[in-house]
Amino acid sequence: MLNLGIKRSLPMRGAISFGEVTWDKEITFGKAIVNAYNLENDQDWIGTCCEHDLPRIDELWDFHRVFVYPAPMKSEKKLMFRPVISWNVPEYRELRDKTAKKEGLAIGDMDWKYAYRIQHTMMFSLYLKGVLNKTIQARPSKFPPDLPIEHIDSCVNEFIQA
Repeated sequence: MLNLGIKRSLPMRGAISFGEVTWDKEITFGKAIVNAYNLENDQDWIGTCCEHDLPRIDELWDFHRVFVYPAPMKSEKKLMFRPVISWNVPEYRELRDKTAKKEGLAIGDMDWKYAYRIQHTMMFSLYLKGVLNKTIQARPSKFPPDLPIEHIDSCVNEFIQA
């Protein structure tokens, strides 16, 4: 959904929770729905994260599916390493073009709220690309002790000095 949504200029933010849910013809409710709603609403990026205690999550660890990452949250107090869903984030210009409002509201200058979401999404993308091309050594089930910005900084410095 993330990959297809962004191609159609529908950036998505989601959350995955587990627990009892009551499905009715007209209303669905339960603690898992409330938890997923709150988790989704607290995120500050384009992406999907999961509650950290999902059952059978060990079967999903793979950088092409689910891996541990510090999902950007609106409140710094809520930052923690969580399972996140892997997806192919477009390059910056395409991401900006696909998420900018067509009526000129975000085409020129960006507001900070929008800029942070794009920046957080790009940091996720750079981390995932670094892991997949083996620049960053990591396991899907554990975030590495050094932050991705250290690797990004060294790549930028190398590029600037070239």
